Amino acid sequence: MLYTYSMKKRITFALEEDLIAELKTISKETMIPQSRLVEKAIEDLIVEEKKKIDQGLI
Repeated sequence: MLYTYSMKKRITFALEEDLIAELKTISKETMIPQSRLVEKAIEDLIVEEKKKIDQGLI
């Protein structure tokens, strides 16, 4: 896990409606809060992009 969860800050952003619907469905089926699913997706993206940067691909 990249970050500790003791310091959280509320942010606002817009997502496509179909993406929100999928997020809600997955959250409901897995019983994982939407915020945690988004947080995990962002963490995974950061790791992936840092690897690309380290490999000189970006």
